[in-house]
Amino acid sequence: MSEPYSRSTIVDLAVPLPSQIARKSDAGRQVMSDSSAAARWLMHEAVDHLAEDYVGIYELLWLLRGSDFELDDTAAKQLARQTADQLVSIGAASIIRLRWPSNEVVPGEIHEISPDDDTIFEPAEAGVYLALASTVDAR
Repeated sequence: MSEPYSRSTIVDLAVPLPSQIARKSDAGRQVMSDSSAAARWLMHEAVDHLAEDYVGIYELLWLLRGSDFELDDTAAKQLARQTADQLVSIGAASIIRLRWPSNEVVPGEIHEISPDDDTIFEPAEAGVYLALASTVDAR
């Protein structure tokens, strides 16, 4: 059984991507950005969202797209996947299926997120999508 973590400990456990990732400038050319800042920011956002409710995997991507990091889509998807994987691997979250728009939990086990499957960022048939559920005691 996993050791329970506090919200701040979970953020501290975030492992950044390699030291640099590509992002788009306003001119459309590629520039480099410190990925550890983006990884740490997204982990903090994910933990905050999980403290309140489920968080869809697609929401992690939306958070990055709306951030000041201006990551290209490939880097943003990679970081969203990595953040979800980290939360699951340290025991802070589990992967579940929810149905849009009711957020009804759909039965079925999911143990990992495919690193190459972009469909994790979109609802499947009947509005079912992947989400994270907190496993951290809110005390």
